[in-house]
Amino acid sequence: MNEKEYIEDLLKMLQSPKADKRYEACERLRGVPEITPEAIKALQEAVNDPNKEVVDAARRALAVQLTPEPPSTGSPMPRPETQPEPPLSTTKKIIHIASGFVGWFLINGIAWWFCKGDPVGNSIINLFFFFFNITALFTLSVIRKTRWIALGILAAWVVNLLISIIFGMFWNGVCLVPFYFDIGF
Repeated sequence: MNEKEYIEDLLKMLQSPKADKRYEACERLRGVPEITPEAIKALQEAVNDPNKEVVDAARRALAVQLTPEPPSTGSPMPRPETQPEPPLSTTKKIIHIASGFVGWFLINGIAWWFCKGDPVGNSIINLFFFFFNITALFTLSVIRKTRWIALGILAAWVVNLLISIIFGMFWNGVCLVPFYFDIGF
């Protein structure tokens, strides 16, 4: 396939109803060494795309393609052929959120199960788990590939907090029982 046919295929991809196809076309057009005026026009139209990631990819491609080439020093430097990953589909996002949600309960449940019955060391263990969970959430939320997993962990925290509040309201009646009554605990 020659370069002209390749650009025509990418222009067809820019017309796709799927955002990930349009995104991929913009990213590939960014790396084309000699782009056609039709492709520049299509990228300028892609800047008005309803999908934010497609808009960003089109802007990056236009920035590369419309930047004047520096004067040649004798040996041309090849452009790097980087192919960024397309945005995740809705199904993959749901899977990542679910894995973060379930994974948090599994990992913390197993960890607490191994640590049960140690009242003296619980304060140190509590601090360790607190900092581990905060660090894990922050790290996963910073990395683009794992942001949806971090969202699942955050959802697990919210669910855990709501359950704790509900149990706290239930046991509050027991907590108000005078201390000298033996209630079987």
